[in-house]
Amino acid sequence: MEKGLKKMLSMKGDENILVSAVFIKNNSILLGLNDSKGKKKEFWACPNSKCKKGEILKKAVKRTVIEETGIKKIKIMKFLGEFDDEIKMPLFLCETFQFPALKDRKIKEWRWFKLDKIPKNFINQGLKRVILGVVPINKHSA
Repeated sequence: MEKGLKKMLSMKGDENILVSAVFIKNNSILLGLNDSKGKKKEFWACPNSKCKKGEILKKAVKRTVIEETGIKKIKIMKFLGEFDDEIKMPLFLCETFQFPALKDRKIKEWRWFKLDKIPKNFINQGLKRVILGVVPINKHSA
């Protein structure tokens, strides 16, 4: 594990930090369709959740993935950076060989999207630019 990643994962979070797990496989990103429940339009997003007060970021990422996807075996590969849009959002590149399940009631479905085909209703276009800025798109992948 790289030194910067280890340091970031050992930090304590609070309610003002929203961790996000970015799963990239075969030039595709895993996104969940969030049910609006009448509040706003449906949108796609990576698994994400607010930290609990004093929660170590590594535990927050793993808890978030388990709660939202049911995936229990993940490897946190890299700290991609932090997006700040009213709330701090550290982004972590993660890897798994398990398939997501509809575990969280707010998620209608999980789907893999090619990086160059991320839906227009992705939760935040600025966040999308951050992800695409640090994850190269391989145009030659199947």
